[in-house]
Amino acid sequence: MPSRYRLHRALVPTYWDIVLARCAYLGLQISEPRLRYPILLGLLIVAALEVWGGNLLRFAAGLAALFLVSPIAWRRIERSRLLRRIASKDQPVDGLPSAEATLNEMGLYPDAIEEILSAASAGEVVVAELDQNNRVLSHFGSIGVYAGTLIEPADFQPRSRNRMQIVVDSGLVAIKKTYSARDRFINEVLSLDALKANGWVPRIISIDSKRRILYQSFITSENLGSLMAERGASVGVQYQVGKAYPGPGLWHDNLPRQDQREALLRALHSVVGEEFLVNLEKLVELTHQVGVSLRDVKHGNVLIRESMPYLCDFDLSHRFSRDGVRSLLARDRERDRFNYMFGRDLPTMQSLRCELASIVAQGDESEFPPAYFGKGHSFGRLRPTYAGSGKWRMLRKYLPEIRGARIVDLGSGQPVVLAEMLRAGAAAAITFEPDPIHVRFASLIQRYFELVDNRSYDLKVVQGELGSFRDCDLSGYDLAVAFAGPRSPGIETICAAVSRLDVTTNLLLAEHAFHNSAAEAERDRWRQRLADCGFPHQRPIPVPGHPVGLVLARRHPA
Repeated sequence: MPSRYRLHRALVPTYWDIVLARCAYLGLQISEPRLRYPILLGLLIVAALEVWGGNLLRFAAGLAALFLVSPIAWRRIERSRLLRRIASKDQPVDGLPSAEATLNEMGLYPDAIEEILSAASAGEVVVAELDQNNRVLSHFGSIGVYAGTLIEPADFQPRSRNRMQIVVDSGLVAIKKTYSARDRFINEVLSLDALKANGWVPRIISIDSKRRILYQSFITSENLGSLMAERGASVGVQYQVGKAYPGPGLWHDNLPRQDQREALLRALHSVVGEEFLVNLEKLVELTHQVGVSLRDVKHGNVLIRESMPYLCDFDLSHRFSRDGVRSLLARDRERDRFNYMFGRDLPTMQSLRCELASIVAQGDESEFPPAYFGKGHSFGRLRPTYAGSGKWRMLRKYLPEIRGARIVDLGSGQPVVLAEMLRAGAAAAITFEPDPIHVRFASLIQRYFELVDNRSYDLKVVQGELGSFRDCDLSGYDLAVAFAGPRSPGIETICAAVSRLDVTTNLLLAEHAFHNSAAEAERDRWRQRLADCGFPHQRPIPVPGHPVGLVLARRHPA
């Protein structure tokens, strides 16, 4: 019994053990070697002294415990550090309208505006306050822009999380938000800072970190959720529909509260049109590309100004430090929830997988090249090196730097390779596809790569035979590719297209399959044809296990 007790005491880390291990972990995060190595050496000496004192098991247990919780602790430290950096900067307010102009735009009476501006000369003035249901309690009479949502003091319901006031201070009209939770305060500051280059979110005016107060620029607009409440979808219905969301890919027409969701969508379409919803989809995608996940996709967080959407209320959002698997999962769930709440069809991982399966079922699976999209998502067998992502891994060590290059695909049926080139930094690519099914496949491959990479790629798919586009402009491209395949247009068509390439196209990556007994002679004639088309400097590229001729040809020597 005593020995078991001593073993238990040895395995329980002391406060000193955890502090020491925490310092070791933070020391590993220091990128400057002149600081990192002395710190780690000092910690190693201290650890050795503790081990010399007989606390080896306790130190090891403390170190293991710290490495389990340190990523969370490190993220909190990093968020606090970023908040201090943002709060220490002066926020630019140039371009924001004056308080008088904004108050006039809001529709206040001239006497009320004069009274507000006179009082604001002595300090901050609260013009109005928003309640739990986004209704407005005005302290200065009628406000035209909120005519349908104005309430009396007896009807005001305080907000449960953040207090929101419309104030006038320092010559500007601002939204003053006081946060009950520090995490929500940090979320909104970090997200608005990441999105500050865009004009469709409020701008930060000032930050009071100690009191958790954030001043944002005021956008004279109408709230989408409030307008929908006037058309039959109350705030309570909007909340219940959002609460009934079952998760990615699990919702269907037989879900509970489906009648409420249908009423909500009817109210939505009675307030805004298709163009507005398309622009709202773009805002969600742009927000994700900046690295921000909204986490709270609902109608009450959408503003309408001059028939254009704006986003607000980022207190539940999250700003990702890097675009990893966690970011992809958050974006994918958010897209699915957006589709559920707004009746849209933003691509998600599940919808793309289903569409991919339906496309492959309509043709021969061997005609669709395999792809590795990244972050654990793939299609087909990736081992062959003569198709799809496998071909790209084989080719990239032979190609020069393609960052910023414009690429033309002369009918090879390899959209995966083009998408991989765009991922590697190419600026744009165009390909010709005669089969409508493969046109859909190429478009799907583009959307899949864009969703995983959280970027937009300029891949243009032209439906039709390459030979039928004799008047197509093939000038201005840096690299031309023509791979062999069951659907390649043939050597004569390819050579005719190669001869039409502009002199700015210095690189040609060409491939042709040879299967007869005179393959060597046929290969030589094919390369001579490429040389006659203006690409005499050729470098053969070996393709293991595949009888093809693959060359990297140039107009001028490297």
